[in-house]
Amino acid sequence: MRIFLKQASRNDVLLVAGGFSDKQYLSSIREIAGTDARIRLDARFIPNEEVSSYVMASDAMCVPYREILTSGTAMLALGFGKPVISIDRGFLRDVIPPHAGILIEPDNAEQLAQALQSIQEKPWQSDEIIHHAKQFTYEDAAAIFLKEAAS
Repeated sequence: MRIFLKQASRNDVLLVAGGFSDKQYLSSIREIAGTDARIRLDARFIPNEEVSSYVMASDAMCVPYREILTSGTAMLALGFGKPVISIDRGFLRDVIPPHAGILIEPDNAEQLAQALQSIQEKPWQSDEIIHHAKQFTYEDAAAIFLKEAAS
């Protein structure tokens, strides 16, 4: 969020949506966001019937994990043709090729800043991203999860 605040234009909007299990983390997010009108926080469980509205309203999704084996959130974004910024780990290496998003090292602020800039500059092809996402099944995700968990 700090990187967004540093480099976003006045027309950019950051939506942070979903429930927070850690109240202290939520408090820190609220503090960082401050009164900046470009940051919208919806810190509640998002009902299934509202999820598609949030995804369709976005240009891209940033899924800033530190560690990950699989990601339903990344697959949701890809299924709607949205490029994803996330970490270069586990399942994400297999499902986010360069035409579907940008992978970065965890906790690397410089790479995140570059990815946020690049995600806006590249002409993403929604149809191509959706086609890519359709090739993955739950069985694929389970196999990748088992392979990563064993290593």
